[in-house]
Amino acid sequence: MKNGRKVIKIIIYVVEEDEEDENTVFVKFSSADLVDEDIVYHFFEGTVKVVEINGHLKLNDAEIKEIKDPEWDWFYTEE
Repeated sequence: MKNGRKVIKIIIYVVEEDEEDENTVFVKFSSADLVDEDIVYHFFEGTVKVVEINGHLKLNDAEIKEIKDPEWDWFYTEE
């Protein structure tokens, strides 16, 4: 456990393929972290590239930023 913090849950809200690069996806997710005795929530979004390395798919070149206090509609997407 690093700095008294432990990730206890990840929730993925969105995974969408990039229209210009089929190996890149846009993601939205949150984490619930146990910090000392408190649960702290963090929200993230951005892109990540999927690459093949030694026959295995890996996540690479992530450009993820934390979203502070997202509005309610951040959790939903148009389909």
